[in-house]
Amino acid sequence: MLNPNETLQLRRIPLLTPPGRPLEVGWAQEFARWLWHVFVLPADLAKPWPRWIHRLIKPLLLRLARQLGISNARSIRSWRCT
Repeated sequence: MLNPNETLQLRRIPLLTPPGRPLEVGWAQEFARWLWHVFVLPADLAKPWPRWIHRLIKPLLLRLARQLGISNARSIRSWRCT
């Protein structure tokens, strides 16, 4: 029988993230920031598309948008809603 005045101490099981690090506050924000920087370059490092892409790909995309009935071919939202 346990004495009600005694404190029972249990060992805490540490939560681990997939890489094996202990779960810390803000790890999801850090991961999201890392994932963002994997796919998006800073403005000073970003380069414009080459001219050959504009000459070859742009007319094909505009023709496809016209066939699909997309009103604004430059809007990602317009492509997504079709």
